[in-house]
Amino acid sequence: MERARDLLIETDRPVSDICFAVGYNDPPSFVRLFSRLSGLTPGAFREQYRRQSDMAGQSA
Repeated sequence: MERARDLLIETDRPVSDICFAVGYNDPPSFVRLFSRLSGLTPGAFREQYRRQSDMAGQSA
């Protein structure tokens, strides 16, 4: 899942592409597992990270 988090942060690739890139064959199962492990869906994780990055950039 660490690689999936990295891809969500570093790219704009769709979640389904990231799912396949990290070795999962079923996007809904990937989303459920990611959500269970991180507490957020992949899309929400990406959005939260970007929001935090934007806020950090504005503070500097």
